[in-house]
Amino acid sequence: MNLSLRGKIALASIAISATLSASIIGLSTSKMTTLTEKEIKTKIVSVAEVTDKLVAKWVDSKISVLNGVNIKGDFKQAGDQAITSADLKDVFYGESNGHYRGAALNEDEMPEDGFDPRTRPWYKGAMTSGKTIITSPYLDDDTNKMAIAIAKPITGPTGLDAVISVELFVDEFSKEISEITVGDEANIYLVDKSNATFIAHSRGEFLYKPTTEYTKEFTTSKLTDFESDRKIHHVNVGGETKLVYFMPIQSTNWIIAVELDEATEMASLHAIILQNVLLSIVLIFASALFIIWLSKVLLKDLHTVSDALGEIADGDGDLTQRIDIKNHDEIGALAENFNKFVGNMHGIVTRLSSVSTNLNIQAHDMNTQSGERRILIQNQQGEVNMVATAIHEMASATQEIAKNAEGTANASDNAVAKCKDGESQVVRTQESINELANEVQSATEIILKLEDHGNAINAVLATIQDIAEQTNLLALNAAIEAARAGDAGRGFAVVADEVRILSQNTHKSTKEIQETIETLRTTTADAVGIMETSRELASKSVSEAESAAYNLSKINQVVVEISDMASQIATAAEEQASVTDEITKNTEMIRDAADDLSEKAVIAEEQSVALSGLSGDLNKEIGSFKL
Repeated sequence: MNLSLRGKIALASIAISATLSASIIGLSTSKMTTLTEKEIKTKIVSVAEVTDKLVAKWVDSKISVLNGVNIKGDFKQAGDQAITSADLKDVFYGESNGHYRGAALNEDEMPEDGFDPRTRPWYKGAMTSGKTIITSPYLDDDTNKMAIAIAKPITGPTGLDAVISVELFVDEFSKEISEITVGDEANIYLVDKSNATFIAHSRGEFLYKPTTEYTKEFTTSKLTDFESDRKIHHVNVGGETKLVYFMPIQSTNWIIAVELDEATEMASLHAIILQNVLLSIVLIFASALFIIWLSKVLLKDLHTVSDALGEIADGDGDLTQRIDIKNHDEIGALAENFNKFVGNMHGIVTRLSSVSTNLNIQAHDMNTQSGERRILIQNQQGEVNMVATAIHEMASATQEIAKNAEGTANASDNAVAKCKDGESQVVRTQESINELANEVQSATEIILKLEDHGNAINAVLATIQDIAEQTNLLALNAAIEAARAGDAGRGFAVVADEVRILSQNTHKSTKEIQETIETLRTTTADAVGIMETSRELASKSVSEAESAAYNLSKINQVVVEISDMASQIATAAEEQASVTDEITKNTEMIRDAADDLSEKAVIAEEQSVALSGLSGDLNKEIGSFKL
């Protein structure tokens, strides 16, 4: 998008105005938001503190009445006084043995009478905590009203042995709390933290209901967190954001909560912000109109300069026109410089016209000379190409001869190398066969020694067999003697029998070992024969390897002579090829120079033609100016 200078100035002014307005609005909004939040916090905390004191005072008054009841004297009279003075439903106490006394109905019962105070929540709670407690609200069976009990343990000679309690209705108290004025769309409620239930609520439909029915965020754990951090929390209630502040009631398990509607509390702030935004938009629009008018007045002379330049560019190139200078500001200086520029351009174009005429004449002469030089160079290029072709063919033939000679030399060298490798291999084979023969001889000697050891083992086994037979005879004789001895020789007979069995097993084992030794001797004899045959074959192989090594040596000498001859031929051919290559390179350089000269001649001719055309175009362009 192309904008005029006036448009750019206006756009920049609008951007600056908008930025300043946005900054001012943002800063003021931040300050007002901070002040509003402080006012909200002051308001909500003050209401919470007042309500907290009211509830604490009410609770303390009931506890004071409870503390003033004397159970050791006339309990009925003391209880009636407490009921009347503090608007209580009843005063009662229970002892650790189950004894129960109630002042309102003058009850005096034992557990066997059907009522055991030790099972009641007020008794258990006080005994467990060891201090004054307030029960959660419950529905009184007699009046069908919500009531609470305040109970405290009584210490006897043996420790905690009784609990005294007062029972009172909370409906009127809840109503009094609920009717405290906080503000539009605001609520105040009292919560029993132990069971997360509303004791008082500005919206009666939630009275004595679980807190999670009001909002899912009021869980027991969340309520504990809320009361401890003493901050204003943003809570979603029925899809609307509420500002809620929690404060615990001392000496109770209750929490007082003050709730404000965020939209209602912030409405005045939002109205002020909207008013500031609208005012800023009006100011930006007005300043934009003023800047547009001012730029139009200031840039009027600049349009005059622009129009004059347009006439020079789009018209017949009149370099004789000048601008009348009316002002001596920046625009006037621009007009004066324009007049100087047009005057300089007039002189330059006049001189260019003369130069263009001379250039046109020289370009025509250069074109003619370039054509003549191009023809001469093309003839020279043809002759050089013929010489280069002949020398290239001779070089190719020489290279082929050198290549074949070099191939013969390489083949001879390979043959020499192969013969040397074969000779070395034969020598290594001969050495390996000699080593094999020596190893075979050593193995033969070891096998013969093995045969001697087998004979020695056989002799030992014969001796062991004789001993086993004698042991067997001795065992038989011992068994016979034991039989003659009767019962006295029975144990000896058992031992003799075991010795006989052991002797038989030894005889059997030595026989098996003799058979194995005999098999080993036979195998050893066969191995000795095979080793002898292998040694003879190894000796024969050594002789044949020596003959092969001698023949390979002769072949190697002949191949070396062939290789020397081929190397001499290859060297001579390479020298001839080197000379031919040098001639070819020089000829190629001459031909390349001729080709390059021919190309440059063509280019020079084309450039002279182009120069002539440019000279004509320059004359045409200069002619378009009015001098």
